[in-house]
Amino acid sequence: LLGGVKSIEHGMFMDDECIELMLVKKAWLIPTFTIIDCYLKNTDKLPPWIVDKLMASREEHLISARRCYAAGVKIGLGADLTNDPIICPFGINGREFRLLTQIGMTPMEAIVAGTKTGAEIINMEARLGTLEPGKLADIAVCAGNPIDDISLLEKPENIVLVIKDSIIEKNTLEDNVNGKCISKTTNHWDQGFDA
Repeated sequence: LLGGVKSIEHGMFMDDECIELMLVKKAWLIPTFTIIDCYLKNTDKLPPWIVDKLMASREEHLISARRCYAAGVKIGLGADLTNDPIICPFGINGREFRLLTQIGMTPMEAIVAGTKTGAEIINMEARLGTLEPGKLADIAVCAGNPIDDISLLEKPENIVLVIKDSIIEKNTLEDNVNGKCISKTTNHWDQGFDA
Protein backbone atom coordinates (compact mmCIF):
# COMPACT_ATOMS: atom_id res chain seq x y z
CA LEU A 1 0.00 0.00 0.00
CA LEU A 2 2.85 2.38 0.80
CA GLY A 3 4.25 1.66 -2.67
CA GLY A 4 0.98 2.56 -4.40
CA VAL A 5 -0.79 -0.78 -4.69
CA LYS A 6 -4.54 -0.16 -5.05
CA SER A 7 -5.90 -3.64 -4.34
CA ILE A 8 -5.05 -6.43 -1.95
CA GLU A 9 -6.03 -9.96 -2.94
CA HIS A 10 -6.81 -12.52 -0.22
CA GLY A 11 -6.08 -10.10 2.64
CA MET A 12 -5.37 -12.65 5.33
CA PHE A 13 -3.91 -11.46 8.63
CA MET A 14 -4.87 -7.80 8.18
CA ASP A 15 -4.06 -5.71 11.24
CA ASP A 16 -5.53 -2.34 12.26
CA GLU A 17 -2.66 -0.42 10.68
CA CYS A 18 -3.19 -2.13 7.33
CA ILE A 19 -6.94 -1.57 7.41
CA GLU A 20 -6.45 2.11 8.24
CA LEU A 21 -3.90 2.45 5.45
CA MET A 22 -6.36 0.85 3.00
CA LEU A 23 -8.92 3.47 3.98
CA VAL A 24 -6.43 6.34 3.65
CA LYS A 25 -5.14 5.08 0.28
CA LYS A 26 -8.67 4.23 -0.94
CA ALA A 27 -7.54 0.71 -1.74
CA TRP A 28 -9.77 -2.30 -2.38
CA LEU A 29 -9.81 -5.72 -0.80
CA ILE A 30 -10.60 -8.70 -3.02
CA PRO A 31 -10.96 -11.58 -0.53
CA THR A 32 -11.01 -14.42 -3.11
CA PHE A 33 -12.88 -16.84 -0.85
CA THR A 34 -13.76 -19.26 -3.66
CA ILE A 35 -10.26 -20.64 -4.11
CA ILE A 36 -9.99 -21.39 -0.39
CA ASP A 37 -13.49 -22.90 -0.40
CA CYS A 38 -12.54 -25.16 -3.32
CA TYR A 39 -9.44 -26.39 -1.58
CA LEU A 40 -11.26 -26.99 1.71
CA LYS A 41 -13.83 -29.14 -0.12
CA ASN A 42 -11.03 -31.21 -1.67
CA THR A 43 -8.55 -31.71 1.16
CA ASP A 44 -8.22 -35.39 0.25
CA LYS A 45 -6.58 -34.34 -3.04
CA LEU A 46 -4.04 -31.96 -1.48
CA PRO A 47 -0.69 -32.45 0.22
CA PRO A 48 -0.97 -32.39 4.04
CA TRP A 49 1.11 -29.22 4.37
CA ILE A 50 -1.35 -27.28 2.20
CA VAL A 51 -4.30 -28.61 4.21
CA ASP A 52 -2.59 -27.52 7.44
CA LYS A 53 -1.98 -24.03 6.02
CA LEU A 54 -5.59 -23.74 4.84
CA MET A 55 -7.01 -24.81 8.18
CA ALA A 56 -4.75 -22.41 10.04
CA SER A 57 -5.63 -19.41 7.87
CA ARG A 58 -9.33 -19.92 6.97
CA GLU A 59 -10.84 -18.32 10.07
CA GLU A 60 -8.34 -15.45 10.02
CA HIS A 61 -9.22 -14.85 6.37
CA LEU A 62 -12.89 -14.37 7.31
CA ILE A 63 -12.05 -12.25 10.35
CA SER A 64 -9.79 -9.94 8.31
CA ALA A 65 -12.39 -9.50 5.57
CA ARG A 66 -15.15 -8.85 8.11
CA ARG A 67 -13.02 -6.23 9.85
CA CYS A 68 -12.21 -4.53 6.53
CA TYR A 69 -15.87 -4.49 5.51
CA ALA A 70 -16.97 -3.14 8.91
CA ALA A 71 -14.32 -0.41 8.71
CA GLY A 72 -15.54 0.71 5.28
CA VAL A 73 -12.78 -0.71 3.07
CA LYS A 74 -14.06 -1.11 -0.50
CA ILE A 75 -14.61 -4.80 -1.29
CA GLY A 76 -14.28 -6.21 -4.80
CA LEU A 77 -15.08 -9.64 -6.15
CA GLY A 78 -12.51 -12.07 -7.51
CA ALA A 79 -12.38 -15.84 -7.29
CA ASP A 80 -8.69 -16.54 -8.09
CA LEU A 81 -9.60 -19.81 -9.80
CA THR A 82 -6.85 -22.12 -11.01
CA ASN A 83 -8.93 -23.99 -13.62
CA ASP A 84 -8.01 -27.29 -12.04
CA PRO A 85 -10.85 -29.37 -13.56
CA ILE A 86 -11.34 -31.35 -10.34
CA ILE A 87 -10.64 -28.91 -7.52
CA CYS A 88 -11.45 -25.46 -8.87
CA PRO A 89 -12.75 -25.38 -12.45
CA PHE A 90 -13.64 -22.20 -14.27
CA GLY A 91 -17.37 -21.50 -14.21
CA ILE A 92 -17.82 -21.60 -10.44
CA ASN A 93 -16.73 -18.00 -9.91
CA GLY A 94 -20.35 -17.10 -9.09
CA ARG A 95 -19.82 -18.82 -5.74
CA GLU A 96 -17.86 -15.75 -4.64
CA PHE A 97 -21.09 -13.71 -4.44
CA ARG A 98 -22.49 -16.01 -1.74
CA LEU A 99 -19.18 -16.24 0.08
CA LEU A 100 -18.98 -12.45 0.31
CA THR A 101 -22.21 -12.48 2.30
CA GLN A 102 -20.30 -14.38 5.03
CA ILE A 103 -18.56 -11.15 5.98
CA GLY A 104 -21.80 -9.23 6.41
CA MET A 105 -22.38 -7.94 2.89
CA THR A 106 -25.94 -8.01 1.64
CA PRO A 107 -26.61 -9.88 -1.61
CA MET A 108 -26.91 -6.52 -3.39
CA GLU A 109 -23.58 -5.35 -1.97
CA ALA A 110 -21.97 -8.57 -3.19
CA ILE A 111 -23.43 -8.03 -6.68
CA VAL A 112 -22.14 -4.44 -6.70
CA ALA A 113 -18.71 -5.76 -5.65
CA GLY A 114 -18.67 -7.91 -8.78
CA THR A 115 -19.96 -5.23 -11.14
CA LYS A 116 -19.59 -1.55 -10.28
CA THR A 117 -16.71 -1.99 -7.85
CA GLY A 118 -14.96 -4.42 -10.19
CA ALA A 119 -15.05 -1.82 -12.96
CA GLU A 120 -13.62 0.79 -10.58
CA ILE A 121 -10.76 -1.52 -9.58
CA ILE A 122 -9.64 -1.88 -13.21
CA ASN A 123 -10.24 1.82 -13.98
CA MET A 124 -13.04 1.02 -16.44
CA GLU A 125 -15.97 2.58 -14.56
CA ALA A 126 -16.61 5.02 -17.43
CA ARG A 127 -17.42 2.04 -19.71
CA LEU A 128 -18.38 -0.88 -17.45
CA GLY A 129 -19.95 -1.84 -14.17
CA THR A 130 -23.38 -0.18 -14.31
CA LEU A 131 -26.20 0.04 -16.83
CA GLU A 132 -26.09 3.62 -18.08
CA PRO A 133 -26.34 5.35 -21.45
CA GLY A 134 -22.98 5.37 -23.20
CA LYS A 135 -21.60 2.34 -21.39
CA LEU A 136 -21.10 -1.11 -22.88
CA ALA A 137 -24.19 -3.26 -22.63
CA ASP A 138 -22.74 -6.00 -20.40
CA ILE A 139 -25.64 -7.80 -18.75
CA ALA A 140 -26.16 -11.16 -17.07
CA VAL A 141 -29.72 -12.32 -16.44
CA CYS A 142 -30.35 -14.86 -13.69
CA ALA A 143 -33.24 -17.32 -13.46
CA GLY A 144 -34.67 -16.15 -10.17
CA ASN A 145 -33.90 -13.22 -7.94
CA PRO A 146 -30.34 -13.27 -6.54
CA ILE A 147 -31.32 -10.62 -3.98
CA ASP A 148 -33.62 -13.23 -2.43
CA ASP A 149 -31.21 -16.15 -3.01
CA ILE A 150 -27.64 -15.15 -3.82
CA SER A 151 -26.68 -18.82 -4.30
CA LEU A 152 -28.51 -18.73 -7.65
CA LEU A 153 -25.41 -17.05 -9.09
CA GLU A 154 -23.27 -20.09 -8.23
CA LYS A 155 -24.67 -22.32 -10.95
CA PRO A 156 -23.89 -21.43 -14.58
CA GLU A 157 -27.23 -22.95 -15.66
CA ASN A 158 -29.01 -20.21 -13.68
CA ILE A 159 -27.40 -17.55 -15.85
CA VAL A 160 -29.87 -17.62 -18.71
CA LEU A 161 -28.72 -14.64 -20.75
CA VAL A 162 -25.33 -12.99 -21.13
CA ILE A 163 -24.86 -9.87 -23.22
CA LYS A 164 -21.30 -8.64 -23.60
CA ASP A 165 -20.59 -5.39 -25.41
CA SER A 166 -24.10 -5.56 -26.92
CA ILE A 167 -23.53 -9.08 -28.27
CA ILE A 168 -25.59 -11.99 -26.95
CA GLU A 169 -23.03 -14.55 -25.77
CA LYS A 170 -25.45 -16.94 -24.05
CA ASN A 171 -29.20 -17.24 -24.42
CA THR A 172 -31.23 -20.02 -22.86
CA LEU A 173 -34.39 -17.96 -22.42
CA GLU A 174 -37.64 -19.11 -23.95
CA ASP A 175 -38.35 -17.89 -27.47
CA ASN A 176 -40.78 -15.21 -26.38
CA VAL A 177 -40.12 -12.58 -23.72
CA ASN A 178 -42.53 -9.68 -23.27
CA GLY A 179 -43.94 -10.19 -26.75
CA LYS A 180 -40.52 -9.78 -28.41
CA CYS A 181 -39.08 -12.67 -30.31
CA ILE A 182 -35.52 -13.55 -29.35
CA SER A 183 -33.87 -14.84 -32.48
CA LYS A 184 -31.66 -17.89 -32.02
CA THR A 185 -29.52 -16.69 -34.91
CA THR A 186 -29.34 -12.98 -34.12
CA ASN A 187 -26.66 -12.08 -31.62
CA HIS A 188 -27.26 -8.37 -31.36
CA TRP A 189 -29.00 -6.78 -28.43
CA ASP A 190 -30.80 -4.20 -30.55
CA GLN A 191 -32.34 -6.81 -32.88
CA GLY A 192 -34.07 -8.88 -30.21
CA PHE A 193 -34.90 -6.45 -27.44
CA ASP A 194 -35.88 -2.89 -26.88
CA ALA A 195 -32.63 -1.21 -25.83
